[in-house]
Amino acid sequence: MLLHNTTFSVDATVDRVWLDWVQEIYFTAAKETGYVQQCKLMRMRNVPEDSGLTYSAQLYFIQESHWVDFSDEIEPMLFQHLAKQFDSKVLYFQSQLDILI
Repeated sequence: MLLHNTTFSVDATVDRVWLDWVQEIYFTAAKETGYVQQCKLMRMRNVPEDSGLTYSAQLYFIQESHWVDFSDEIEPMLFQHLAKQFDSKVLYFQSQLDILI
C-alpha cells in the first residue's frame, strides 16, 4: 500500500473555504476514481504562528499504478483549480510513502 501525502500551508484568511475545498473537491474526486482506499486530513501541531496553518491530506492507494494514474490524470486538474481559487494563499508539497506495517 502507498500513502500519497500532500502537506498544505494555508493562510488563515482562507482556512474555512480551503477546508471545504479539500472535502468537497479534492477528496471527492479522489474517491470517485475508485483507486483511493481511504482519505484523511490532519492539522499539524506546534507549527510557528507566522507560517500559517499546516495540514496533511493523505490518500491511501492499494496499487502504485492507481497512484500513478491519479497523479498523472486527475490531480493536475485539481491543483489548477486550487491555484485559481486560492492563488498564493495555499502552498503545498507532496511525498509518497510505502506503508510497511
